[in-house]
Amino acid sequence: MRKLLIVILVMFSAIELSAQVRFWDGSTPDKTVTIGPRLGLNISTAGGSGVDGVDPKTGLFVGGEVDFNIVRSFSINTGLFFAGKGCKTSVTAGVDDMFFDVDERVTANFLQLPIYASYRLNFTEDTQLQVFFGPYFECGVYGKYTVQLSDAGWENDTSTDIFNDELGFHRFQVGIGAGVAVTWSNFYLGVQGQFGATEIAKDADARWNTCTIALGYNF
Repeated sequence: MRKLLIVILVMFSAIELSAQVRFWDGSTPDKTVTIGPRLGLNISTAGGSGVDGVDPKTGLFVGGEVDFNIVRSFSINTGLFFAGKGCKTSVTAGVDDMFFDVDERVTANFLQLPIYASYRLNFTEDTQLQVFFGPYFECGVYGKYTVQLSDAGWENDTSTDIFNDELGFHRFQVGIGAGVAVTWSNFYLGVQGQFGATEIAKDADARWNTCTIALGYNF
């Protein structure tokens, strides 16, 4: 995520700012509401003292964004998104003289509602930098915990719904998101990080942390 942020900042540092660029523009925006589809990739993991040796897992990020433009330099950014999260581990376990590869995967899919405050800096008529920050709320719609045991020529899979009473994963999640986006004409490229404020499961000191890369188009 840091590398992508650096790329975006370097790109804008190469733009020669004219005298008309204003860091704050309180005038009336051209559009009161802007909407647009978003499609991208989530790279997520479970972070915290309650987890160890967990690797990131990729998931789908898709939905529609809505901007309520208060003034030209400030808007409320929201929308509804399908956000795929999860994590995975791979170890080798042995019983007596038999050894198995054990792959564990957690897949958690959420419907997500962000409510971000968004600062806008207009470089040109067609080019804009957006910086946003705020809370997000999400509800789990589907998830599973999968264990795969494998050996040479042998494999066994088992899956369990993570939102049941036995595993106790929390369906409702709250967190903080922050990111930057670039719009050129009607096209959108955004990068954000999301940091969970609630535990992913009961008695688990772990939270969902996610980096999202998304493309879009604004109407």
